[in-house]
Parts: sequence; structure tokens; C-alpha cells
Amino acid sequence: MKRIEANVEALYNAREPTGSEIVDEVIDMLRKSKAIRVADMALLMDVDADDLQAAWRMLTGGSLRHFITRWRVHQALELIGKRIIEPWDDIVTRSEVTARLGEIAQRCGWQSERVMSHVFERYLGCSAPEYVAQRV
Repeated sequence: MKRIEANVEALYNAREPTGSEIVDEVIDMLRKSKAIRVADMALLMDVDADDLQAAWRMLTGGSLRHFITRWRVHQALELIGKRIIEPWDDIVTRSEVTARLGEIAQRCGWQSERVMSHVFERYLGCSAPEYVAQRV
């Protein structure tokens, strides 16, 4: 179970249960909702946020907040990679990039492209527009 923290991508794509009811329910909620905070997740699961965090840490050895964030980053990367906001090739201005990334940010639960870019910088070392520029 402790390997869960390092395997966000594998869990994101997996369809088989992990064997832990708590982990499986968190993953199910992440797939169904845009929750990005532990408090939101706990509310959806109808449990106490502190209890949920403690159970997660006990099962995985890591932070639920970081797991949720990494899940959302992976989700955004997948949407960018699939070019789900069409078409990418005719993007000319930074404002168009920002608008399309804003759509992806909202799909992933962030308030704006700016918030998503801040998270990208922390987790990937570059902003969301810089990441797109590298891929295009």
C-alpha cells in the first residue's frame, strides 16, 4: 500500500481495486469530482477530514493533499497531451493559450489557469503555458 504515493499515474489509469476501501473510494471520488482539497474529499465521502488524512497517512505513508494535487496535475497533463481543447496548432497569442488552459484548469478543479500554473511550477518546474510551449 505504501507504494501508492509514488504511483499516481498507474492508479490514474488503473481500473482494478487496490485492496483498500479508503484508497479505492478516494480514487473513485477523484475520478467523479473536481475535489482538490482534503476537506472537499472528506465532505464527498461523508467522513471527518482529519480522520481521512490520518487513515491515508497510515495506509500509504504519504499526504492525501499531495496525492490529490499530483492526481490533478496528471489529469491536466493528460488533457493537454490529448489536446482535448481543440485545436492547439492554431494558437497564436498568449491570451488564447491562457484561455484554453483556463478551461483545462476548471475541468481539473482549479479556480484559474494562474492557480494551475503555480501548481505546475511547484510540481513540474515550469508554468502551464511553458509546458504547452515545450509540447507544441
